[in-house]
Amino acid sequence: MVEQIPLKDKVLGSIPRRPTKEMIDADKIYDTEDLAKFFGVSKKTIWAWCKRGKLPAFKIGKDWKVRVSDLNRVIAGKVNAKHEEGKTLF
Repeated sequence: MVEQIPLKDKVLGSIPRRPTKEMIDADKIYDTEDLAKFFGVSKKTIWAWCKRGKLPAFKIGKDWKVRVSDLNRVIAGKVNAKHEEGKTLF
């Protein structure tokens, strides 16, 4: 006979009860000031990159925001592609 496992254990068995560090880091959101410091460029440049779609940004009010997980994905993709072409990231 097959052992019955309560539904609660099936659904929540692999989901951590508290967010892990990786989950928290991936959900962080940078604003234009954070991104300008990270890339070493002006906030105007970050605004231009967001407006042109070079960064996976979204607006809250007047400010552009970027999720760290989206930024990591874009940078990883651009590093691989640009390394092959010998160009800069943006």
